[in-house]
Amino acid sequence: MVDMEPNVLSQIERSPLGSLFDTHQSMHPTSSGSGNNFSVGYHVYGSEYLSVVIESIRREVEACDALQTFFMLHSLGGGTGSGFGARLVESLEEIYPEAYRFSTVLCPSTRGAEDVVTSPYNAILSLHKLISAADCILPIANDALLDTISKAALQSKGFSHSRLPSSSLISNPGCTQFSAFNSMNNIVANLLANVTASMRFEGTMNIDIGDVVTNLVPFPACRFIVGGMSPIVETGNSAGLAVAGKRFKKVDIFVPQELLVNSVLQVRPDFFGFLCK
Repeated sequence: MVDMEPNVLSQIERSPLGSLFDTHQSMHPTSSGSGNNFSVGYHVYGSEYLSVVIESIRREVEACDALQTFFMLHSLGGGTGSGFGARLVESLEEIYPEAYRFSTVLCPSTRGAEDVVTSPYNAILSLHKLISAADCILPIANDALLDTISKAALQSKGFSHSRLPSSSLISNPGCTQFSAFNSMNNIVANLLANVTASMRFEGTMNIDIGDVVTNLVPFPACRFIVGGMSPIVETGNSAGLAVAGKRFKKVDIFVPQELLVNSVLQVRPDFFGFLCK
């Protein structure tokens, strides 16, 4: 667990989920953050703290029976997640070339005043590095998460799926900022738990991250996969939202409104010609 702002790590360690993290594997820097700047995270703190993080990773690797994957979760909007995160993935590719590098990235929102002006630049610069260094990239967009929790709240009040707006964020007066963050985190946690469930528990689908990368990354340049969850309903408790247990059509998760990215993916006509060069 790495962050250049000590207060963030301290809050996590004091939270109810703090016992899930090994404090010996948390890096407590003396800096005051990366200033939402990719270059600071990549060049300044990347040079200063990278060796410390790599040494911590090395100790964990030596305790493994069979190293398979580095599963990373970082944001692209800030300076640490975008800059230091990209620098770390590049180093892991150099030191452990045989291990898969699965990067789950949280894309900054394009709406709202809380996002800093440098977040789009941080995201682009970081993705440029990740496309070359990561084996698979799972993007999760803040905009899509906000739309998902808003639509789920309106559906719980009797609105049909066809009557819900699909373009802009739906305002929900009953949804506070804390409950919105709680619900967004709950959706992401469920998604990542489902992605890794077959590796952590025995079952009929004994697949690992290597199988995911092999089957979902057809070409080296096509490293992005898209996640979707359906149906998501409002629970009425502190968890906010949950994946409903009722049956649903498999095609529902391919509906654009159920995907956790809200951008239209397009392929240039010369894309496959570029891959064959």
